[in-house]
Amino acid sequence: MLFHEFLKNLRVMRDLGLREFAQKIGMDVGNYSRIERGIVKPPQKEETLIKISEVLQLDADNTEKLNTLAAIEYGKLPADLAEVVRDYEYLPVLLRTISSKRLSDDQLRDLTERINKEF
Repeated sequence: MLFHEFLKNLRVMRDLGLREFAQKIGMDVGNYSRIERGIVKPPQKEETLIKISEVLQLDADNTEKLNTLAAIEYGKLPADLAEVVRDYEYLPVLLRTISSKRLSDDQLRDLTERINKEF
């Protein structure tokens, strides 16, 4: 799922109109509309993403997903993951290996579960 799809789904689920939501997060309605339609990339300012999370009353998991999707659309790692990658130099190799093997979603889920059981 892309950032704009995720954001729109959350806004609609909260029964917030587009104009109302844009005002609550302090954004011009036209600019917000372009973000939600995927014409403009997601906001990158932490304050804006925090405000969006607060207005939508997101739990920690959805806040994390929102931030992750925003970063990914800029080709960036989310800040918390970038820190982990810096700390463990072998992680890029692991990720490239997983990518080159073209693991399915089920295989990735299984790998994650096995890692979690091990540690």
